[in-house]
Amino acid sequence: LNGVTVLSSELFEATVPAGLPPSIYDLFVASGGQSNILPSAFWVVVELSPTATSTPTATSTPTATPAPTATPTPTSLLIESVTPREGFTNSVTRITVIGSGFSIDPAPTAYLLNSSRSVQLTEITPLSSSSFTATIPNSLDSGSYNLLVIAGGRSSILPNAFNLISPGSPQLFQLEPASGLNDRAIEIRLTGNNFAEGALVRLGTTSLPTTRMNAQALLAVVPAEFAPGSYPISITNPNGQQSVEEMNFTLRAAAGSLNDDLKSSSEQLWIDPVVARVGLPVSLGLFVERTGGKNTLEGVEVAFRRDGINGPPIGRSTIDFIDPHSSTSTAPLLLTFDQAEEVVLFAIIDPDRQVAELDEGNNVISRTIVINPATSDQTVPVVEAISVNGGNVETVTSRQIMVDINASDPPPGSGVPYIYLTEYVYQDGSAGWVPQSQSGWLPFSGSPSRYVWTLAPQPGMRYLQVRARDGAGNISIGQARRLINFEPPTDSIARGQTRIYRYQVAAGQSLEVRLNVQSGDADLYVWSSRSDQSVWVSNQSGDADEYVRINTASAGVYQVEVYGYSSATYQISSTISGAVAAAPAQDSGGVDPAKVVPTAPRIAVDAIPDERAGTIPDDPDPTTYIQRIYLPFIRK
Repeated sequence: LNGVTVLSSELFEATVPAGLPPSIYDLFVASGGQSNILPSAFWVVVELSPTATSTPTATSTPTATPAPTATPTPTSLLIESVTPREGFTNSVTRITVIGSGFSIDPAPTAYLLNSSRSVQLTEITPLSSSSFTATIPNSLDSGSYNLLVIAGGRSSILPNAFNLISPGSPQLFQLEPASGLNDRAIEIRLTGNNFAEGALVRLGTTSLPTTRMNAQALLAVVPAEFAPGSYPISITNPNGQQSVEEMNFTLRAAAGSLNDDLKSSSEQLWIDPVVARVGLPVSLGLFVERTGGKNTLEGVEVAFRRDGINGPPIGRSTIDFIDPHSSTSTAPLLLTFDQAEEVVLFAIIDPDRQVAELDEGNNVISRTIVINPATSDQTVPVVEAISVNGGNVETVTSRQIMVDINASDPPPGSGVPYIYLTEYVYQDGSAGWVPQSQSGWLPFSGSPSRYVWTLAPQPGMRYLQVRARDGAGNISIGQARRLINFEPPTDSIARGQTRIYRYQVAAGQSLEVRLNVQSGDADLYVWSSRSDQSVWVSNQSGDADEYVRINTASAGVYQVEVYGYSSATYQISSTISGAVAAAPAQDSGGVDPAKVVPTAPRIAVDAIPDERAGTIPDDPDPTTYIQRIYLPFIRK
């Protein structure tokens, strides 16, 4: 190898010379009189012609992502779907993989991968260049797996492609949120294992409307105006097996004199840069969620310590003000670590008990971070562009989308071998953005690289965030995100529940939103990002269709909120077009004077997932398969 540069006692860079014949190579390293060899460490494959790209251009919207680039050619290798998407750990599963660019002779090679292990699929039978069948052995643990396919010197990966389920009883690990006010319907996310199709969630003895995301996650809706109290949560699979974990959901009276609560989570204890290094300053902070209250709180303090709740103090920081039912970060604290180590950080919300809260037991947050050795490459990579379905698409009607990503590593640069996708959905009961699905580290083979992504089942807005990791281990802060509205053919909401959509409109364009109310009573409210514009309302009684039309709109973001005045089923459609000549400035279906119009949107129109939140692994994978499988297809 050429150009060997030692970065630390554990890391060096080197260049593989051009001209090596396609083959599988071992890696031999000799240093300080000692040597070691990694078998099958590097594969040399046939290099494909690069795909032409266009130059990204920045935009000025709150969710700006540069203009899309040209997408990969149709002949490139791409996995689109797997059927079936689930199987059981105690039996083999025969799957069909659909996509394009698969080789027939020889047959493709395929692996299931997650953060802990990989397994090669067997009995691969090519059906055509767009499909093959394969067998998943029964040697894997339960959980979600990515699918990697190698064919004709190319590779493609499908995030969260397959889920393995244990045949045992459903297991419940966490509720998010674990409590809420009873003046609204609350959507709660239940995470665990072995959730079968048709699993039923009960709050006490009451069955809740439930949506299954996968075998590890369910969404259930607690109805509005349920009596305050603490209720056991249980999950029952269709075969009658029931969860045995004891976990309660607490409802608080919204009209009570004390309904305030401050809380957070490890994902919201943030550091910047994401990868901390010895001798380099990092910023530290915490996002605090307030899920109740009636007035603005000012000067909420958070104390930071390390190694324990009573460990060495790091410092204190203050949140200037936090409104009811909102999320805000502390001001950043600056600190420096003087040695490579693993550190447990603690954050204590309101350490001096200045705020009266219903629950003081959720005010301590901890997170483990790794302090990495110093390196010559301290520049984080950049995600330059994210396009959906080949363009600047914001609204989709199918959960499966195509995502093209451009990323680069500025000088001195060590390349971008990996990217990481996270889908954030605003969860009203948590007063914050909750990650619904994450990809794990995916190989990034060039700009653009295409991935097929399946959105979470909830209709409404969400943000797809992309992080990049360079060869030196630096990780982008995550500010690259794409707004997506999922508008399915039909949606059902509970009484007191709000569904939120968001649309970016250019100056002079017209926005029209329509609700075809199929049953019940669903109302429509549209808010602008401009503070000088009031809400547009269409809230007729009964199952009358609702619509709002804004002609020659001001540039900005328009937030659409569908409110369940009663339980309702509806279809939403949105149209953004040029100005309509001689049309009124605005129009709507009608207003029911007996209904109370909200005075503020459910979430601030400019609120987006903060780039500092969210925890991701520092290392793509500690096991050797990442070197043997991924690296040959991402190194030039």
